[in-house]
Amino acid sequence: MLEISICNSLERLIQLEREWNSLETEQKGFNVFMSFPWIAGWFRHIGNDAVPLIITARCDGKLAGLIPLAVKTGMVIPAGYPESDFIDVLCEDEVREEFLSEIFKFLFANFSTSKLVYIKSVPEESGLYKCFSRFPAPSGFGSSLTYLSSCNTSDISSGWEDYFKSFSTKVCADFRRRWKIASGYGEVGFHVIAGDEITEEVINDAVSINLAGRKALKKTAFFQDNRRIEFFKDLVKSSVIKKQMLVAFLKIGDKPAAYKICFINGDEVWEYNTAFREEYASCSPGKLLTLRLLEYLAQKGFKSYNFLKGDEPYKKDFAVPGRRLFIISLYRKNLISMLSYFYMVRGREILRRSKFITDIYDRFFS
Repeated sequence: MLEISICNSLERLIQLEREWNSLETEQKGFNVFMSFPWIAGWFRHIGNDAVPLIITARCDGKLAGLIPLAVKTGMVIPAGYPESDFIDVLCEDEVREEFLSEIFKFLFANFSTSKLVYIKSVPEESGLYKCFSRFPAPSGFGSSLTYLSSCNTSDISSGWEDYFKSFSTKVCADFRRRWKIASGYGEVGFHVIAGDEITEEVINDAVSINLAGRKALKKTAFFQDNRRIEFFKDLVKSSVIKKQMLVAFLKIGDKPAAYKICFINGDEVWEYNTAFREEYASCSPGKLLTLRLLEYLAQKGFKSYNFLKGDEPYKKDFAVPGRRLFIISLYRKNLISMLSYFYMVRGREILRRSKFITDIYDRFFS
């Protein structure tokens, strides 16, 4: 019999650190977005206007499962949103099914102060997805499972040479052309920083590139929010995170031109954030860095490279659609709750399916 309880403050969350880390080490693979340093750091630096809603399960006093959620502006969201790319549960296998059912029972039973439960970026193969699909909404409630995006994935399991042969002649010619343009600026270099070598200075180098990119001109660059800079500087102080993190740079001449921040999950590498200096746009340094990094990872024995969420067109040169992500929504059948649901889910889905909106996005933001 599971004992379900709630952690609803940062102070109580911090008290869970040792048990949380212990539970995580029992899981298959490493999901950085479910790790204690990621969630606690997010509440400290970014989600400090949100109230923790960490649903925990104990079996004979031992922490057996948890899901990190938060309450913000009257909505229940994943803790870490939108910085996290995946949400699932941390749970012992023996109690997984029971805990998943208890999560939805709790959310429906304690809905009175929330307009909407909006759990974004749920992987199709996750227990959360599978349980929700067979969990009926009680009377007076509505629920939906909405497709969000797919995670494009490069299969490098057969080695670099076989993977490179999969590129079309046109794509290969484009790579050679862009490499020649880059060489015209100066010597092109590539290096990877991993583990304990990742420091605040490495994050500062990535930030400087990010703020010199195209998105910075549109005020949409990832690191234009100073809270994210502090969040990442906090992350690289954690040995748990640094063991599973790598940062790759492409250097042109004497200047870093592009970077990628990645996380390791077993034999798979996840690309979390990337950018390049706009002054080198003609040679697409981001694509060149992707090419060199994939070669490096294949030679190191990694099996796949996951571009995480987002359907940006450039990813199609390197990968095929893989893991699908969904949004789980729970709402009351009243005006305020249903309006929130339409605004956050249905309305955005309609816009996403609009060819006009899609064309505008591809032109200006991809």
